[in-house]
Amino acid sequence: MKTTLKQWRGHLKSLAGAAVLAGVLSVGVVSCGGGGGGSGASSGPPISATGAALPGELVTFTVSGDRSSYSYTIVESAYGIAPGTTRSGTLSRNADGTFTPSVDPNSRVAFLENGLVLGFIRENLGMGLKSYPVLGIQQPITSAAAAAGTYNFVQASCEASNPANCATFFGTFRLNADGTYLVCVGANLAVTGGCPAGSQFPGTYTSTGNGRFALSEGNPATNFGSALAFTSPSTGQKVLLIDLKDSRPSGSGSNGGKGKGIVVAGEQRLISASDIAGSYVTSDGGRVVVSNEGNSYTRTDGADVTTGTIAINSPWAGFARAQATAFNGQADVGVNGYAVLGGSGVYGFVDGTGSTADPQAGLGIRFPFQ
Repeated sequence: MKTTLKQWRGHLKSLAGAAVLAGVLSVGVVSCGGGGGGSGASSGPPISATGAALPGELVTFTVSGDRSSYSYTIVESAYGIAPGTTRSGTLSRNADGTFTPSVDPNSRVAFLENGLVLGFIRENLGMGLKSYPVLGIQQPITSAAAAAGTYNFVQASCEASNPANCATFFGTFRLNADGTYLVCVGANLAVTGGCPAGSQFPGTYTSTGNGRFALSEGNPATNFGSALAFTSPSTGQKVLLIDLKDSRPSGSGSNGGKGKGIVVAGEQRLISASDIAGSYVTSDGGRVVVSNEGNSYTRTDGADVTTGTIAINSPWAGFARAQATAFNGQADVGVNGYAVLGGSGVYGFVDGTGSTADPQAGLGIRFPFQ
């Protein structure tokens, strides 16, 4: 099963994971150092996380203490949904420890003891009622100084004025303790001279409270999104989620309009096979298993099985590059893409073709299936 950004704007049931691992890890912040425990407990304290939805919405997602119900509230919307809008429903626990929401049997809810939450929203964002994945965190970083560092990132977004015009990107950015940042598209800022001048784009990030940062660029400054950051309790690595809501047309500003979508980023560091080996769940119910050697993967979507290869620390430290090689046992050179690895189990995926004709992306978390 392969999911494109155009399908997301059209008949996509959930951009989460469909294509993401059509290539595997097919992208994402995956986890360095373990998943931190699963969501299989039948009860516990209520869980509430703030997160970014793939289309570009900032939301809070809550699961009840008895794990029988969920609710989400729109905090910021790129599609005109009134802030404070709340939806709710019931959850059914699955045998593997994930949960299925009553409104969509194809979506999944999962959470880890380390504070990561995989949820969803179900909204009409201009193309009918659809489900979209949410990555949420419970204890965000609250200061620019604490968020400072060099990150790898992947981005999936669609142009505000032309939602059919979608694209994916990868690269690096540096957050400075003084609230300024520098983005490098398609290259590595951590290497001296590694980022051409024409690929560097500066801006600022400012705390707006409750662990959120407003992102701006240009003169006069234009706000184009909100960021959430957290530190992995098991590895000390930082992960950043950015909710894009840029209404400028493509080509304006220092780096053009960013569009509407999501950025997933992990603090840059070398990864090993043991960092990525394990199982992952996507919000559309897909399941990915990465081999103990960290060099291959298997993705299962119902009766469909995709297999492929992984190259860690490619094209540079902290990324994993995935290449699909077979679909349902037949040779099929499919999606190749980039996974940003870091944190405690988040992954996001973008393809590596650079094409805007049929870009692919997805989200998920590392999960210890029962």
